[in-house]
Amino acid sequence: MYKNTEKQREANRLANKRYRAKGITPEGITEQGITQKVRYPALVLALADPVKRGKIQRITDSLKRHNQLDNVRYGIFGPTFKSIDKLLSG
Repeated sequence: MYKNTEKQREANRLANKRYRAKGITPEGITEQGITQKVRYPALVLALADPVKRGKIQRITDSLKRHNQLDNVRYGIFGPTFKSIDKLLSG
């Protein structure tokens, strides 16, 4: 942080220029100048694939038998398997 706002603006402008040169944009990190946008969460892609959907179904059934649907999540901050069970049955 600079006390002088002009110096701060110039530093921000130069930092943004360096980020763009490395391929980092507000939309995300780019590869070879093409911005990669995540269109669907990993769970949606997994449920669309029949093999992965079967595996998730077996995991959900096992967790249901052990009464652990509320305690286990799909990923770190993902939905609980209770909500995934609702998606699979609905």
